[in-house]
Amino acid sequence: MSLENITKRFVDLGLSEEEATVLRDLYLAGESKAGDLARSSGLARIKVYRILDRLQGMNIVESTMGRPVIFSPIPPDSAIERLIEHAARKLETMQVAREEVIKELSRFKLQERPQVEAKYRIIQGKRQIYPWIAKMAASAGSEILAYVEREDLRKIYYTDIPEELAKARKRGVKVRILTDVDYSLAATVKDYAGYADIRHTRIPGMSILLVIDESELVVSATTKVEGATDVALWMNGKNFVAGIKGLLGESWENAISAQTRINIMKEGGKALQDILIVRGTQSIGEFYKGMLSRAKKKVLHISVPYDTEFFGTLASDSLAWAGRKVEMQVLTAIDGSSLGDIRDLGERCKIRHVDARAGVNITIVDGEEVMLTPAAGGAKSRSQSAIWSNVRDYVEHYRIMFDNLWSSSTAMPDRIVLVEAQAKVAEMASSMRRLLEGAGFRIQKAIKGTSGFVHEFSIVAAREHGTAVVVVDIAGPEKPDLQAAVIGFVVKCMDIKADSKLLVTLSDPAEMQASIKSFHSGITVAGAGDAEKALRKMIGVQEKQQQITTA
Repeated sequence: MSLENITKRFVDLGLSEEEATVLRDLYLAGESKAGDLARSSGLARIKVYRILDRLQGMNIVESTMGRPVIFSPIPPDSAIERLIEHAARKLETMQVAREEVIKELSRFKLQERPQVEAKYRIIQGKRQIYPWIAKMAASAGSEILAYVEREDLRKIYYTDIPEELAKARKRGVKVRILTDVDYSLAATVKDYAGYADIRHTRIPGMSILLVIDESELVVSATTKVEGATDVALWMNGKNFVAGIKGLLGESWENAISAQTRINIMKEGGKALQDILIVRGTQSIGEFYKGMLSRAKKKVLHISVPYDTEFFGTLASDSLAWAGRKVEMQVLTAIDGSSLGDIRDLGERCKIRHVDARAGVNITIVDGEEVMLTPAAGGAKSRSQSAIWSNVRDYVEHYRIMFDNLWSSSTAMPDRIVLVEAQAKVAEMASSMRRLLEGAGFRIQKAIKGTSGFVHEFSIVAAREHGTAVVVVDIAGPEKPDLQAAVIGFVVKCMDIKADSKLLVTLSDPAEMQASIKSFHSGITVAGAGDAEKALRKMIGVQEKQQQITTA
């Protein structure tokens, strides 16, 4: 059979003549660059790129992540099977062509495809990403473990993915999904309940991170660029898949169930029939002081986010006074701006940190009355109204909500340690930027990857014309953030071209070194005390006699 006949048989299998020509030449070459295929096929290079993109969409051509991009076909019999799936109505013709093409191709001396341990593939657009995930779920044999950002979890419900998850569950596959749960996700969690276990966590910057068994994964990062196309990266590297699976598994063990998270975040309650609306800043302040003066046992207070004006002008003295005569518990958001005030108030009250954003100050006295005042809106919004009630069911609802939030909140000393650590991170990043700028580097906000996606790091620096690129991420001390840092940094570094890659942790660097080492990624891990020294070594700058040290 001549080369022309092989091309014809590929056309019988559903390809256009130009697609068949490019695929035929790719088989004869074993692997090739787009430019070489353009020369052998006589087609324009831009047209060859488009054809290769379509062939990749059919899952019959693969490509490397490097530059230049090298394309290679999957084995002929596998390719033909997939073409048959795309053209079922021509099944009889395809079966005949399949035998002839495989037989005739075997007469040629084909170059063997290089054995590569890991393969990668770029998938662009949700219309391609979601079907790809459904196909992965259909192949699962024992476990599906995923992190899915909540908006994607909602969208996925209207695709083929839930059906494949349900089938997998029936096959005995363990289906576990991590997502960023809020109260608005309650209905979605209920929809998934029949075929997936869902827990709450958050991995910043990740849209989808899905591992099938121990064989393959797909990762898609969130994008803040308006109009940008969603991009996912599929890979089957054994070491990388095992590393990501381990980190996701640890996140799963540390996460709470979705329903528990929803119960904690529930707000509202039964509609009020008897309420008292208090208007005007002065009236609200007087009423508030009067309510606190009636306290005999316990006062519970929520102010999230921390409301400087509320504590500064309206309730600070009253709360402090109440804290001297009754038990006082305060839930608020502790950050750098509120640290001084919180320490003062903490001398008279029990204070814990909570991340919730109620947008209102809630005070409960002795479980018998409650008052809600607008938060963080300034005097103008506060003067509009506040709500007071002693309706038992209404007060009880807010007391239960407070107890749930209190049980899941962070102790004030632990939060202060974290806030101070965050300040240390900011100071460290500033020092490292100054070091890089002094060495002739230009600081950038982000860097564009091979996939076309723009990645953000704590620091991105490069010398003129993009040479000697340095990327740095600084991981916080808390365990979930440490896991997220490892996952996010390794995935981002796989997609970029950087000469130096530094991951700094305020925790013990040994905790993440083992995971990083398994990826063979060229990433340097350093503790806070050694970060600047490691960076100096990377960029070839001699150390100063006095180094910035961190405890």
